[in-house]
Amino acid sequence: MTTTTAATTSAVDYRDYLEELPLQTALWWFIENVSDDTAYRSEMFFALRQRVRLSKPLTVVLEIDGGVICEVSANGPCRVIVLDADTEGGDPENIHVIDGETRYVHDYNFRAEDDSHPEYVERLASEVDLISDEADDVPDSASCDPEFLANLKVGQEVLWTDPDQGVSSGIWHVVRIDSETGALETPDTLIALCNEAGGEAEVYGHELSAVVLFPDPQDR
Repeated sequence: MTTTTAATTSAVDYRDYLEELPLQTALWWFIENVSDDTAYRSEMFFALRQRVRLSKPLTVVLEIDGGVICEVSANGPCRVIVLDADTEGGDPENIHVIDGETRYVHDYNFRAEDDSHPEYVERLASEVDLISDEADDVPDSASCDPEFLANLKVGQEVLWTDPDQGVSSGIWHVVRIDSETGALETPDTLIALCNEAGGEAEVYGHELSAVVLFPDPQDR
């Protein structure tokens, strides 16, 4: 792979390069090539995070008629294993003891998009999505506490609501506020965090809120 030094490369160049790579490849490139002091690290990180948020989840469609699997499709490479408790009349070659139970084993491998019928699956998924009323619960900058954000300081303990399905939500500490003044200038100012487990994250200010401490019942 040909690399270009930061001195001759802009943030846009890096983003364009990563955008051309498959998402998984781009993520691995970032992990293996980017350190804390790499130029444009924050821009690359947030561009990749946005791609992850917008990426469509791996979806597998099983079409069943009368209890019999007629068709299995996926929108990307994957392996699908179906363990059927109904083994009556099944091919003996596919009947095995799995986890202590006798099952009829269906094992499907999709190694490439040509095998997995992604367009067909995406069309079916879109039709199913019309049925669902699920909403994406992403924090809105308009709903954040302006007084809390105005007084945010390095070293402060905060509650981070991770928009990626709450995976890393919890209590974190402010390490750095990425602004010229060192203060939170807008709800979209980038904030560097760390937690007691050694985790690190870069988030938007509007994803943070105050830590609410409840009194000990024994002190009442």
